[in-house]
Amino acid sequence: MNMGKTGIILICLLIVGFLVYNNLIIKDIHNSSFYPTDDTYKDKSQAQDSFYEKPKIRDYFPNITELHWRHMPILYRIDFHEYDSETIKSKTISIEEAMSVINKAIPFISFAEAGNRTEDILFLGELPAYASWDTEGMAEVNSSEGYIYSAIIYLPTFKKSSPDDYWVLQGSGGVCLETHEILHALGIGHSEVINGVMSPTSVGICSLEKQISSCLNKIYSNGYYNNSCENVNFIEENGVSY
Repeated sequence: MNMGKTGIILICLLIVGFLVYNNLIIKDIHNSSFYPTDDTYKDKSQAQDSFYEKPKIRDYFPNITELHWRHMPILYRIDFHEYDSETIKSKTISIEEAMSVINKAIPFISFAEAGNRTEDILFLGELPAYASWDTEGMAEVNSSEGYIYSAIIYLPTFKKSSPDDYWVLQGSGGVCLETHEILHALGIGHSEVINGVMSPTSVGICSLEKQISSCLNKIYSNGYYNNSCENVNFIEENGVSY
């Protein structure tokens, strides 16, 4: 009788050990996945199939239907290697000021330097070859099916006075320009609000449109704030915005 109890206990321990071992395997796969994966899987085989065949990228804002990033913070990298140190410092300060403006208005949005990680947003100082010579700033946004995957923001510190002239220092825009382009990278399109930061005609003096901050607070609170995005324009998927 005692041997029977002991045998049952040993069998139970073996079963528990087997389950724990297999659970650790799945957990290790989960943690080593390049993208965060959906942790709602209950069936081991389904989870393994997902990891090995088609990883499910987790959306931390599942209640949202508007165009959005799926995670926070947003990692960024600034690459202005073609400019002198003073210019790089000045432009970096402007970018960080713009991020601060956005973070204060929408506390759910945060930014962090990428370091040795892959950046979400890359800031470049040199315009692509296809851009017009008088472009002050532009954003290329990689998005699909309602999600933003990456973005490149071009912020030329210099612009040409004519196609054949040397670059001359750009004297307008300031932090408004940087905020404008970062908001494009967040999926926001142009607005018609006079002196609004997302107005394509605002220069020098601008303010963040209330409907935009309300909409972004809704998105990145995962709908906790039931604000409306009805009056906010979003960029086209895989588009270029100025």
